Amino acid sequence: MLRELDSDKRTARFVAFVRSCFEGYWLPHDDFFQNLFPIKRSTTSTLRQVREGFYNDQLRYKRWKTIPKSPKSVDTLYTPLTNLMNNIIAEFGVPREARRFINTHSTQIEGADDLPFSPGIFLSGGGPEFNRTAASLPCPRYRNAISPIEVCLDTDDQIYARDRLAVFMQEIFVTQGSRRFAYGLVITPNVLTMYMFDHSGIAVSPPLDYHKHPEQFAIIISGMAANPQRIGFDSSVWGDDTGALVRSTVSPPGSRKKYQKYRIEDEIFQFPFMPGRGTLVWLVSLENSTENIQYVIKDAWIAHTGVDGHESEGTLLALAKERGVNKGLAQIEHFEEVQQRNGIATPDTTLRNRRMGRITDEQLLWDRIHTRIILKGHGKTIDNFDNRLELLYAFRDAVVAHRHLHNDAGILHRDISINNILINSNGEEGNRGLLIDLDHAIRVDNDSPYSKIPLIGTWRFMSYNVLDKRPPTFLDDLQSFYYVLLWVVYSHSAPHRRQRVPRRLQLWDSEYAPDSKRSFIMSHLEDPIPAYFGQAFPKLLKALGKFFIERFQGEYGIPPPDLHNDYDVFIKHINTAISELELEPEVETLPPCLTHEKPLAGGDEPDHSLVQEETQHQRKRRRRSFWITNAERRPKRSTAKY
Repeated sequence: MLRELDSDKRTARFVAFVRSCFEGYWLPHDDFFQNLFPIKRSTTSTLRQVREGFYNDQLRYKRWKTIPKSPKSVDTLYTPLTNLMNNIIAEFGVPREARRFINTHSTQIEGADDLPFSPGIFLSGGGPEFNRTAASLPCPRYRNAISPIEVCLDTDDQIYARDRLAVFMQEIFVTQGSRRFAYGLVITPNVLTMYMFDHSGIAVSPPLDYHKHPEQFAIIISGMAANPQRIGFDSSVWGDDTGALVRSTVSPPGSRKKYQKYRIEDEIFQFPFMPGRGTLVWLVSLENSTENIQYVIKDAWIAHTGVDGHESEGTLLALAKERGVNKGLAQIEHFEEVQQRNGIATPDTTLRNRRMGRITDEQLLWDRIHTRIILKGHGKTIDNFDNRLELLYAFRDAVVAHRHLHNDAGILHRDISINNILINSNGEEGNRGLLIDLDHAIRVDNDSPYSKIPLIGTWRFMSYNVLDKRPPTFLDDLQSFYYVLLWVVYSHSAPHRRQRVPRRLQLWDSEYAPDSKRSFIMSHLEDPIPAYFGQAFPKLLKALGKFFIERFQGEYGIPPPDLHNDYDVFIKHINTAISELELEPEVETLPPCLTHEKPLAGGDEPDHSLVQEETQHQRKRRRRSFWITNAERRPKRSTAKY
């Protein structure tokens, strides 16, 4: 039945893509209901009222009233199930203006991607926890979503129904941004299965005959409409009449808690996949402050690596600041492991939210901890340059910052990519480009097991030495800088005008990347560079290619020990190009076809056609949409950037 309803290609594509993305993330949780939805003695009176009002205790086969046992069509289930669920939460005292189950099987639900199909039932809400919405009452919009419920017959394909549910859940995470976790149901006339979606994956309950266990069913339905924190909203992010705010705990551990509030002005970046780091970056300002200072808040769910030697980004940024690296690097103001307001001073982690009890070492590898970093300094990604000089100024300052980070702070970045080099248009020399994201960085003298994990970083920009699974050095990061510049140049015919890169660069996203990169460097730029970039850029790129040919002769991956000279030569080539470019007149360009884009994920940038100008609707859909077909964009558990 469900497959017949999803016969259109677009719907089938969504379901197939989510199935491939979530493969391997479905984890059975045998104690799901006992741990997450326990039946408490305090609910006995309410449960009795629910049973007396809506459950048929008189028949031989006891069932919830109005729910047919063997319907011929799923259409006969939507209304009775919706009414039953609303009656249950009403008995538990949940106000209708705060939580409501809505029959949406034939309703288009508004969201980031305007999905062509909808869940059968949609639990919606209103309140300050929905920080991205102006609606104060429950309505069929993903911004107001609490839980999707997929309704099907007992004879339908339950795995397919589960995958449809995952599509709706992915849309909730993309639309709401700061959601920590969310529950979903697949329900038939007789059985339900519950799912808890979070950044570690999906916990799956055992099937439950909800007619044989009416009290457990009532607790599940009322629990899905419970207080915001219990159903996965972040208590440190909320909305008011003027916008959204985020709270940070700035007091030292062990002392009385002191909070700082920030007003969210813009969302700079959101990782578009639910499993993984879920990185969310806001541009913020201090609430009720007279100072006109902007900050960046970066929230991410960091995996427990289970490998010795891993240090948090906050720790390494603090080390860099302590050792005087204060230019070309976003400066840390505060770092914390986020705690929810539940009276327990414990970090917010995925396995703690699942209430797993005793956690084995194997399970611990799935755990992710909610972290928050507050930084000074922000900008646009380097591929959003406005002119050639702005591009090279930012590129040079980021390389210089990398040098100071490596030589002065003793930190190796290991993830140079388009999304990790920012242009600071208003910065002074040394701060026109900013190097960000030390999630994969290590100390130079780190000889731990973590430092030996291969293929760390963004595949497209890894050096061929790293792709060959050799230990990375500063030269590998410099080679990644080179690939970033090559990609930006070849993917633009002018500022904000994207074009397809040559075939040999497209191979950088494939298994043939090591050989493709070697041949590209050795070929001395056989592919012509877009005319907009003039004469300085081809000379620079050829000089940098020659730089790597000289340093990786013979056995690949054995760089010479001349640390300072290598940086000097590399930066000198960039400065020479800048000097030449300053003498060239800036090339006039037509108004851009594409507006500035928010970065997507891990340096993986989709190619866009240069031909037609986008409408506002098309631009919105492209910028926000998670639904893409590039296989390399899927998160990989071992190497995904976010």
